[in-house]
Amino acid sequence: MATEDRLPRYDADFYDLLFVKNPLPMWIFEAGTGRFLAVNAEACRHYGYGEAEFLGMTIRDILPADELPRLEVTLEAGIWGRRTTGVWSHRTKDGGIIDVDITSDDIVFAGRPARLVLAHDVSELVRSAQALRESNERFRYVTRATNDAIRDWNIVDDAIWWNGGLERVFGRAPDEIAHIEQW
Repeated sequence: MATEDRLPRYDADFYDLLFVKNPLPMWIFEAGTGRFLAVNAEACRHYGYGEAEFLGMTIRDILPADELPRLEVTLEAGIWGRRTTGVWSHRTKDGGIIDVDITSDDIVFAGRPARLVLAHDVSELVRSAQALRESNERFRYVTRATNDAIRDWNIVDDAIWWNGGLERVFGRAPDEIAHIEQW
């Protein structure tokens, strides 16, 4: 039995409900060529391409150059028969770069083996995580560079953190005074 014969097939109502009307960008690309076979309206809106433009492109056309080797490795490894997920960078029509969490799966579309892809834009989440990492790194540099004692109390989990200045200023280790109420 060929791989394509084991893949799910979808009727028109199912396709309309889960693909055409989906509020997240979705597309279908041909397994062998990467050519877009279908895109929903949200993909067109989010990426800035018209449907005809999308259908004249391949999956490679929406990837920045630094993501192409990753795509080739993924395709060479063989994606048939398994769901794939992960965060990828994509390029929009205006040249902007967005980060999307991709979920894709095998389907047969118009009689051809294809991949159905759902893209959830996580650009803001990725930027926020990067900003938090940078802020934490600056905080670590400052707390190591000062001779002052710095105390941080996390009221959510009632955890108290001290920098190394505590011993320099007070001559006591954090575990000796971390629970003193008068702080």
